Amino acid sequence: MTNTISRKMKNEKPAPSQSRARSTRALKDRELQKLRVQTWYRHLLERAIEHEVDRRADRAALNEYFGVDGDLPNLNAAMQKWLEAQVEKNLHRLTLKETEVAQRLARSRYDKGKTTPTELTIRVFEVLLPGSAAVYDQGPGDLPLWRVLDGDLEACKAYVEDMLSPPPPWWEECFNDVVQGVFDSLIAPAYRVDMDAIPTLSAPQRDTHPVWLSFINSRYVATLDEDEGDKVPEAFTLDDSVLLAIALANLAAARDDGPQLQLEWLLVGLCWGVIAQHMEEPIQEYVLKSVEKRGKAMDATLRKMGVRMPTFEERWPGGFAP
Repeated sequence: MTNTISRKMKNEKPAPSQSRARSTRALKDRELQKLRVQTWYRHLLERAIEHEVDRRADRAALNEYFGVDGDLPNLNAAMQKWLEAQVEKNLHRLTLKETEVAQRLARSRYDKGKTTPTELTIRVFEVLLPGSAAVYDQGPGDLPLWRVLDGDLEACKAYVEDMLSPPPPWWEECFNDVVQGVFDSLIAPAYRVDMDAIPTLSAPQRDTHPVWLSFINSRYVATLDEDEGDKVPEAFTLDDSVLLAIALANLAAARDDGPQLQLEWLLVGLCWGVIAQHMEEPIQEYVLKSVEKRGKAMDATLRKMGVRMPTFEERWPGGFAP
């Protein structure tokens, strides 16, 4: 079962299913909705005024280096200027209402995530920057990120089935095999572990966590000798595999016998830089908060049942700093 899953992830990229269809409904979690808006707006900025974004980042880095609090370029103003120029060029493609919306962008504060864009606003940017609507509706990278992070079990299950096509009874009979397959896709052969052994392992610090070691070796693979090739994962499709791990963690929490501890261990390893590198740092921070929240909820449930086991803080005594 596990080998079949690994081959499926390596060789096939499934066509989007109905679970990835566009949907602009608000997310249940307010912090996640804020993150969704900010991620969408950063995507717009990076495509529309990339030079200004880079200039601001360079200026911020210099300010930090010299310990000064200097002024930074106003990206909202630069975006408004770009937008006005683009509207002039695309009047034949925009309605009067869409043109009016474009003229009020600077006051919306999407950079702070304080305002949720309307369908009309999203449509304006889709005309000017094709593909941007999908970042808001689904998530970056053509992944159903927002619904999976929001704990939508239907979306989580659909994504697992889209990516892996496990046999029909997988939910009842093969759930742990599916989880092990995702473990193997994220951990290089030289560092792999049987997930059933995870609860008995001590909580490793970042530099010894198998996920971290796999990540480092994948980044510096060019420096490895030929006989060290087994240290590199067979299929390091990180964006997909990371989201599969998150989806399975949500599904495991909904099962009486779900491998919650094992998936907690895997996700903490991913939150030591892997998600930040391949997605975005704010997304990594949100995932880690979700892992902690889910872990503490599990602890509370077990205490009510009279079951004594290490708490979340005891499982991760060193915290999460690099």
